Amino acid sequence: MKNLLNKYEDKFNQSNSKVKVDESWSRFFNNKNSTSYQRYQYCISNLYGDIVDVGSGDGFGAYMMRKNEKINHITCIEIQDKAIKKAKKNLKDFIDITINKGIGEELLFDNDFFDSAFCGETLEHVFDEEKVISEIHRVVKDVAVFTIPINGGISLTHIREYKDESELKNKLSKYFNVVEEKVFLDKNNLRRIAFVCKKAKT
Repeated sequence: MKNLLNKYEDKFNQSNSKVKVDESWSRFFNNKNSTSYQRYQYCISNLYGDIVDVGSGDGFGAYMMRKNEKINHITCIEIQDKAIKKAKKNLKDFIDITINKGIGEELLFDNDFFDSAFCGETLEHVFDEEKVISEIHRVVKDVAVFTIPINGGISLTHIREYKDESELKNKLSKYFNVVEEKVFLDKNNLRRIAFVCKKAKT
């Protein structure tokens, strides 16, 4: 796992890295009519209890989660140093949010530690997609919500591109029962899919 962690450090945190911090906070915060904002609302409405937010970026998802009264505490997992710095600034007033540096392939928590999990627009960025899914399955007791873009294009931060929703749904089905999926279209008609899942016994 150390070699994998080094790959993330090289990609995101070296001085010569071309990857810029995710600016979801500034993009979504003042645009409550956007499909992205609506997607966050939908996903977060399915979460409860103690949450792990895998690939939490600059903390906008965690901020939105605080609007759900069913949520007690949010643990953010992020590898990008610039994003972590922004998240700590954005969320400094909230004692019910913890921000940890880490990767989804190695979640340093006991089995069934969290009630539910959020993995929003993260799987297209990770090196070992199935390992992230299996780790979320391991640490969560009940609900996990995943979102991905379809045909989103390979950007500097993307490792893979999803051609359709079945590609990920088949992988999720090894670990979760997919109980609901919802399509969101942005202004450029880019499809983003949200999967609401229940933990399955493996």
